[in-house]
Order: sequence, then structure tokens, then C-alpha cells
Amino acid sequence: MKSRVFQNKVRENGTSMEINEKAKVLFGRKHKNSFKSDLPFLALLLPAMIVTLIFAYLPMVGLVLAFEDFDMFKGYLSPLTDHFGFGHFITIFSEPSIFEAIWNTFYLNLLGLVINFPAPLIFALLLDEVTRKGFKRTVQTISYLPYFLSWISVTGLAINLLSLYGSINNLLSALGFGRVRFLENPNNFVPIYLILTVWKGVGWGSIIYLSNISSINSELYESAQLDGANRFRQVWHITLPALLPTAMILLILNVGQMFGSNFELVYGLQSNYFDKEVISTWVYRYGLRDGDYSLSTALTLLQSVVALVLTLGANKISDKVSSVSMW
Repeated sequence: MKSRVFQNKVRENGTSMEINEKAKVLFGRKHKNSFKSDLPFLALLLPAMIVTLIFAYLPMVGLVLAFEDFDMFKGYLSPLTDHFGFGHFITIFSEPSIFEAIWNTFYLNLLGLVINFPAPLIFALLLDEVTRKGFKRTVQTISYLPYFLSWISVTGLAINLLSLYGSINNLLSALGFGRVRFLENPNNFVPIYLILTVWKGVGWGSIIYLSNISSINSELYESAQLDGANRFRQVWHITLPALLPTAMILLILNVGQMFGSNFELVYGLQSNYFDKEVISTWVYRYGLRDGDYSLSTALTLLQSVVALVLTLGANKISDKVSSVSMW
């Protein structure tokens, strides 16, 4: 009986081999049609791919300078440096000025991770509690505007406000207080740096959190309210868990940038009193200005490798702890 049923099915549908062949043909046609339909989008993507190839991947050839004593006449064929090409990396860990720049970079980014990372999340949670739409939109617009200013403009604005005869000191003087030398105290560099980074990025960084909050099902809040949960408990048990995946992805990216540095902000704030160096300003001064291309390339390569290791490590830890990862 079973054999007859099987034979009837084979007659109706064909053998498994025939079915597989038909499936391959249909899949091939579908894939081909899909590729044709995607051609306009691929054409739009092509200029960006070419730009990325030229300005991001082709310059990687220059990484060989990290292992050479660069000679402008020999170019990439310059002889290897001592210690089998690793002489510049040994110099990095033995030169006090380089080590200080590395430490300053790590220190500023660590403080930024502690202060700047949660700031957009907190701002988004507070802004979500505002019920008056007009006031809410006004606050959003004002908070977004600093993001579109260049860092040089931001540092110029800060210097004009905080200088001895700037707007803030003029206001203090008008109120009967003495003038404060904000820009002449080296201890003020880190607070000014952190305040400017928060001011410029908190509004723009809150956009992704606000979009996530708006996508949360309102019925969850209604059910929690019926169960007697106050607003704080609703945020703690509903909003924050919904924002966790996004926050973890952003945290992984921030950890990967622990050895990155904001060149424009640091360089713009530097003066006779604010003389802190970070990796990017050191590379600029001693690499581009003084012509030590090999050593600056070695430092940049080390910076990229450390960033990659930190990103992979943060992604692995996040996957273990929260089951959220970038890949």
C-alpha cells in the first residue's frame, strides 16, 4: 500500500532529483532577477566604494613604513629598522613623551566612557518624560544644533567665553565677583574637554535612544500601570531592557575607541598652559611637522591594533554577559 502511494506521488510531483533540478532552476532565475533589480542600487553604491578603496584601503600600503627607516629617496624600499623591523615599537614604549601621549589618550577616553556614554541615554529618558510636544521639540532642536558645529568652532567659542575678558568673566565681574583664569589653570583642561564633548554630542546621541523608545509597545506601559508600577519602575523594567541591545552595541564601539583621540578639540585647546598631548597630536607634531614618518606610522599602527583587540574583546564579553554582539 505504502509503495503504491509513493509511486503515485512520484508520478504527480516527479522524482526527488527532478524536484531538486526544478528548485535550482527557479532559484537561479530568482537570484538573477534579484541581481538585475538591485543593479541601480549597486550603481549608486559604486562611487562610495571607489572613494573608500582609494582613501581607506590603498593608503594601507604605507604601513610598511612602521618597520623601516624611511628615506624619501627610497620610499617604500627603505631599509628595515633595527630589531628586525620592530625598533620603532620599542621606541614607543621607551620614549616618555610617547608614553605620556598614550596615557592621556586612554585617560580622556576612559573619563569620556564613564561620563559621555550614559549622557545621551539619560537625556533621552528625561526628554521622553516631557509631555508638551512643542517644548519637547524645541529642546531637541537646541540639543541637536551643537553637533553640526566643527570642533574648531567649538574650541574657538569656548576660548572666547572662558578667556580672562570673555563673556563669562565679564558677567562675573558685573556681578561683583573676581575674574577667573579658566584657561591658565592646567587642571581645567580635562573638565573643559569633557563639558565640550558632552555639550556637542548629547543631543545627537540621544536620537537613536528616542527612536527605540518610540518603538516600544505602549500596551506594556498600560499593563504595568494597571499592576501598580510607578513611572520609575516602568522605565526600569520596560524601557531600559528595550534599550539594552542598542546601548551594548554603542558601548562596544566606544570601548574600541579607547585609544582614539579628538585631534581638533585637543589641538584647539592647547596653549602655553594647556600642553596635554594625545596620540593624534603627537603624530601631527613629530610625524607630519618634524618628518619622523616611520615612528608616527608605527604609533598609528599600534593604535589601530589595540582598537581592534579592544573591539573584539568587548564584543566577546558583551555576547557572554548580555547575549548582544555586533557579529
